[in-house]
Amino acid sequence: MTDAAALIPIVTDETTMKYTSGLVANDLEVVKRWLSARALGSDVLNFVVTLKDDGPPEEGQVVGIMGSYHFPEIGYLMNPGMLCATRCCSVVCLRVLFGLVWL
Repeated sequence: MTDAAALIPIVTDETTMKYTSGLVANDLEVVKRWLSARALGSDVLNFVVTLKDDGPPEEGQVVGIMGSYHFPEIGYLMNPGMLCATRCCSVVCLRVLFGLVWL
């Protein structure tokens, strides 16, 4: 849940959350509870999507999340304007279906 604060702008954005269960309150504890319900469990596979930079991966800017918490369904939430959702979904599909991943 260390990325919860970075996801607040995403899960509180009306456009991003249009096809989900709804907007999440702009409160860190509420976002953590919302994420916990979708990110924890033995059948859950989720990734935080960050922009690549020259530093360590944990320092990259968080731009979204994607994965599956109701297999075989996959989903994603990305910062509005990010055009990398197709590639990210491809990575999740390969990981879920074949155990493969590329970066």
